[in-house]
Amino acid sequence: SDCHYNMGASNAAIGMYNTTGEIQFVSWDDNAKVLSWINGVIPMPEDYRSSFKMDFITYDGDPHDPVAPSTNWSYIGENTWDGHQMFFATPLS
Repeated sequence: SDCHYNMGASNAAIGMYNTTGEIQFVSWDDNAKVLSWINGVIPMPEDYRSSFKMDFITYDGDPHDPVAPSTNWSYIGENTWDGHQMFFATPLS
């Protein structure tokens, strides 16, 4: 809609959606072994089931390792979710 288009320059999520048709919430950098994410208001478009993306990772180390920053993580090769719950939200139209 016009609202989404007009905010594209000032909102990273809307700009991403206007350009690619997707909103990548979280991205995994396999070289640095860190996650990065977008900040700010994230709209929920009508096609959120297919447009919302996030990288999923798994811990490759010993589950008994002490809780501390670790590089023992790897991307599992998926960026879509298996399920979702929307209790009190409706997509923008």
